[in-house]
Amino acid sequence: MKKIVFFILLFILMPFTVLADFHTSEGYDIPEENYQKLKNLYNDVSIYMMPYEKYVDLMSSSINFDNVQQTTKYVYSLCDNNTGHCENMEITEEEYETGNVYLPVPYQSDTYSTAAKLLRLSLTTPYDAVTYFTLYTIWSPELLPKVRSFDVMGIRIGNFEVVNGTQMGTQTYKTGGVYKTINYAPNGTNISNQKLGFGISMNIVNDDITYLQNSIEGHLQINATPAVIYGSYQHAVVDVDLATSKSYTISSGGLGSVLKFSSKVENYYDKMGGTYLDIISL
Repeated sequence: MKKIVFFILLFILMPFTVLADFHTSEGYDIPEENYQKLKNLYNDVSIYMMPYEKYVDLMSSSINFDNVQQTTKYVYSLCDNNTGHCENMEITEEEYETGNVYLPVPYQSDTYSTAAKLLRLSLTTPYDAVTYFTLYTIWSPELLPKVRSFDVMGIRIGNFEVVNGTQMGTQTYKTGGVYKTINYAPNGTNISNQKLGFGISMNIVNDDITYLQNSIEGHLQINATPAVIYGSYQHAVVDVDLATSKSYTISSGGLGSVLKFSSKVENYYDKMGGTYLDIISL
């Protein structure tokens, strides 16, 4: 009898975790197991704002959520407001989150503007020679962009082929305490689909925002190995129109090894470095 009481007390006192569903902005709930899978490709804001139709499509697809490659860099940009010239440096996650980055005295003036963002590329393990990628830029809430124009986000691929119709983009922001999204379609006016990849121009909202992220994603067919994907995000440091922002080719000689503008247009952007991942074999 004493043993039974002991084990009952032990069970009651043991700490345990209650698995709860993840509630989304559209009002549907994502079971904990599926939420953990999605977390390997998306952050909480993206999952929270995910349309139900997209969620169903993802969960019914052959995407291998449990085996995902990922690379992340945190970048601080210091731009001369008079010339538009920018210096980019990699910083720590803590510096990115707090916005506390040491600046030499000459740069501590109104002549310079600063911003910080992370660039994260994720790629799933292939299934039947098809993989899925996500590319994110999330701005530090403490160092949001001052110039709001057409930023460009793109990928360059080698031995991959974009599965047409699956490529998409999203701009997510928070204003007045509410998250909102702008979606970019596979064949919309803001996308440039090319043989070596694609790019999407996103007109950064002018609202009074406290959060900003941009992303592109899609399925990739592997034609041979090794297969490689490069990701780039270029922030406009001056005001540009949509046509100018789309005047690029996908090229290894481009900004971030992806977006090749003319020398004139190139100077309209901050020239942040890119990132890449590869699949060596099937």
